[in-house]
Amino acid sequence: MDRDSDLVLSSGSGILVAQESCPWSAEDAMNWDIFKRLFQTRFIPPEYLDRKNDEFSYLRQEFFEVLLRVEDLEYAHDDKVENNDKNAQRNSNRRQSSLGPQKTHNFKKSKNSSGSLSEGSNSGTPYRGGGSTRSSRFQSQGKSSSSGRLSAVSGRLYTISGWWSTNVYWRVMIKNRYLLPRIDDLFDQFRGACVFSKIDLRFGYYQLKVRRYAISKIAFKTRYDHYEFLVMSFGFTNAPVAFMDLMNRVFHPYFDRFVIIFIDDNLVYCKNKANQAKHLHLVLKELRENQLYAKFIGSRKTETIVTGGQVDFDPSAPPPFKIADIRDAIPKHCWVKNPWRSLSYVVRDFLVGFVLSAIAKYSDSWYVWPIYWVAQGTMFWAVFVIGHDCGHGSFSDSRLLNSFVGHISHSSILVPYHGWRISHRTHHQNHGNVEKDESWVPMTESLYKSLDNSTKTLRFTIPFPFLAYPVYLFCRSPGKEGSHFHPSSGLFSPNERLDVITSTASVVLVAALFLYFSILQGPIQMLKLYFVPYCVFVMWLDIVTYLHHHGYETKLPWYRGKEWSYLRGGLTTVDRDYGMFNKIHHDIGTHVIHHLFPQIPHYHLEEATKAAKPILGKYYREPKNSGPIPFHLLKILATSLIEDNYVSDDGGIVFYQTDPQRLKYFKN
Repeated sequence: MDRDSDLVLSSGSGILVAQESCPWSAEDAMNWDIFKRLFQTRFIPPEYLDRKNDEFSYLRQEFFEVLLRVEDLEYAHDDKVENNDKNAQRNSNRRQSSLGPQKTHNFKKSKNSSGSLSEGSNSGTPYRGGGSTRSSRFQSQGKSSSSGRLSAVSGRLYTISGWWSTNVYWRVMIKNRYLLPRIDDLFDQFRGACVFSKIDLRFGYYQLKVRRYAISKIAFKTRYDHYEFLVMSFGFTNAPVAFMDLMNRVFHPYFDRFVIIFIDDNLVYCKNKANQAKHLHLVLKELRENQLYAKFIGSRKTETIVTGGQVDFDPSAPPPFKIADIRDAIPKHCWVKNPWRSLSYVVRDFLVGFVLSAIAKYSDSWYVWPIYWVAQGTMFWAVFVIGHDCGHGSFSDSRLLNSFVGHISHSSILVPYHGWRISHRTHHQNHGNVEKDESWVPMTESLYKSLDNSTKTLRFTIPFPFLAYPVYLFCRSPGKEGSHFHPSSGLFSPNERLDVITSTASVVLVAALFLYFSILQGPIQMLKLYFVPYCVFVMWLDIVTYLHHHGYETKLPWYRGKEWSYLRGGLTTVDRDYGMFNKIHHDIGTHVIHHLFPQIPHYHLEEATKAAKPILGKYYREPKNSGPIPFHLLKILATSLIEDNYVSDDGGIVFYQTDPQRLKYFKN
């Protein structure tokens, strides 16, 4: 037969024919080994073949290391398994289980004296893996062993595409049957307790070491190599119950007396404050002796009344709903912006303001001036709210119209429209965040203690805090730098500087007009007509802004870091009822929905709030009903300034704390 004819190969099952031309004679039938050698000589470069042989040897060696570890596990559990379950051992040869997703360990590769990897038994398929060696505090390295021990294991474990199947796995996987307590049953232990202290642990499951013989059961594979955990990890089968068992052994003497444990959450309860301090001391002492350290930055002491077996609402708990649920509950027409309706409010506010000025100037009576100052200051505040809506884009869908009306309304009361708009946007985007919020941000304890007494007096004594808005526009709040008028301030990005320059120029122009009118009319007349109402407007702005974030009957949480979210921050705001002023200043009292969805026009806020209440549940704080004039807010305001002084320097969830010296001073 011709050398270019069909190739005929002999095999154990017959003759194989390959339809390819080849350089040898078909009469010379050859076995597989001869064919492979000829094929490699002709088509495979020697250096490529050597490299693949080395890689294959590495994989084989890793597989043999796995066999040795499985053998160790088998020896460690043989006695226990034979006594506990002989039937399972007899039927285990018919089972096949997979250790696949829990992949394995950075095994050290060993070489023999000649420099090549040692080989063991030829049985089994090598496990795929390997790579560079890495180590960490949670990982360990195995040790290579001689190939003589492999024969005892090689027939007992095999792999298919990297998934392990072995009768050993079924015998070493012993699940812990320790039952976790039921939450409802834990509530029954309170029995009239009214003082509670929750302690979070700084460290968790990884304080528990895994027993040596069980390490290989929690093996896993990465693209770098194989690894094993030396300590307990959250996802393991026995992790929660193992840690629960540890906590039960630690606090066993105090169960059903004043301690409830659920995995790593500790709740100390008592009927009075005097005994609560003693109980906390005992619990913290036990934690320290067992090297279980409390995370004090996340712990806080709360007083809660337990009635009917249920604990009162915790305002800092993550809400069970999403912001999309609230959005879906709000009627679609509430999102529609009517520019003509919005412009009608602008005309109304400016027209009322001009009429009030004309009446006061015409009468020029000291009986009229005080009424005028309050009324005109309130209208200045209403004009500000119009510009506030323009800044949020809830005035209309036209950016040009929003900017035009915003500049007119804000510049008339000496507020830089774009400068304030940008900083107020920061306030809404970070509401309730101790570190990033912009409006009435609580001072940290260290910052508060660094202030001198005069600064504390100005910050926490009525009426000084409520005349601070012009100062805030120039230099922001304590601990923050920048100005709303300066385009290079850290408040603004480079592409916003032109807008800031425009707003600042508008304010300067209006200030120049007021100076001109002061020359024409006289400074006293301008003081009575404009600057006294301006001070009333500033007080309105500061008081309303403060009350929407402070002074609720129970302290509201503030957040840091990962604890903060847009939804949780927005839910810390409070709605207020301002009586007859609600409609005058455009329903600004409906603040919760406004903070969550600032795009909703003010004339739809009441309807949107009513629709969202069923979703918000207890996270919505119903405002106290007011008479025509909201005198009840004055007491809330004064109490909050005395008690809400600073928050902790650390902690993801913090609450306002009271300076005991100031509290003692005001009580005396």
